[in-house]
Amino acid sequence: MTTFPARAARTALLAAALLGAGTLAAGAEPAAPPRPAAAARPQPGAKPVVLVVGDRFATALADGLEADPAIAVSRTTGDGFGLTKPTFADSLPTIRDRLARADKPALAAVMVGADDRDALSDGAIRFEPGSPGWAKLYGDRVDQVSKLFRDAGVPLVWVGLPAVRSAELSADIVRQNGVIRDRAAKDGAAYVDSFDGFTDAAGRYSPVGPDADGATAKLRRADGLGFTRAGARKLASFLAPEVARLGRGAAAAGAADVANLTIERARGFDAALDVDVNAQIRREAARAQGAGAPPVPFAALPQGPAAGPVLPLTAAPVAPDGQLASLVVPAGAPVGAEPGPPRPGRADDFSWPKP
Repeated sequence: MTTFPARAARTALLAAALLGAGTLAAGAEPAAPPRPAAAARPQPGAKPVVLVVGDRFATALADGLEADPAIAVSRTTGDGFGLTKPTFADSLPTIRDRLARADKPALAAVMVGADDRDALSDGAIRFEPGSPGWAKLYGDRVDQVSKLFRDAGVPLVWVGLPAVRSAELSADIVRQNGVIRDRAAKDGAAYVDSFDGFTDAAGRYSPVGPDADGATAKLRRADGLGFTRAGARKLASFLAPEVARLGRGAAAAGAADVANLTIERARGFDAALDVDVNAQIRREAARAQGAGAPPVPFAALPQGPAAGPVLPLTAAPVAPDGQLASLVVPAGAPVGAEPGPPRPGRADDFSWPKP
């Protein structure tokens, strides 16, 4: 597991380095502590790897995902990660290094923002949280994180933050979720919302509610921020469609996928599709005549007339003997055999049935 260094941990590392190396010269800048190396992780085998990146909420998300035996969960989480923290720039190489490892994730989920309450500056102006300038700079940092996964070719899902007990903090979370959702759509990443999953019917924060199986359970801890085991599983359930898509993709990869064959492997298949239809018809015609008979050329087949007889469209119809078909025959004149009297059950029998 790769973790982001918290501010206190970074200070402790720096102090230890100073004690070991002696005091610094006056006015010298202390060297930044080294970034923690990515922890080695055994190969997950056939299981697709889901990478979770973020803060304390992401840690709960990873805990819930680990209940799924069909996937392998890798995490780069810790309280040191935040889009408004001074250590944000140091966090980007940590994510990039994780994506460059051999066990490349098949899916990544980023969940961050629990402690994003710091002001942001563009170098000239300082913007307070919630202001339009702050929202723009916050969105720019969302873009920076999304770009890491896009460059690595890893599908990314941004998970929106859940409701919390503090009404003021929940209002901030709603604004943050709006920025993340809009930027994720622009960056080509997916976004799933978890806010309403931890509220009551009136939309207020609720520590109790239906769990991932639909049973009523305690979902949140007493601090109004953390998650119970059932809450972590419910949080992970919002990623269920994306995780299920991974399973379907793995099953499809095991079958023969003609569309993904290389040219060398598909050459025989392509040749089979390159069929001269006319030649195939000639072969079938020859086969119908006999195995040893030569094929009949199309030029030897009987040719029909170029045009048929001219038939006027306005001439009156005539009978076969040349008389008009509408000719009125006088009464009593012989016209041919009579059908005879009607018989019961025949179409011309109009007699009333006897009671």
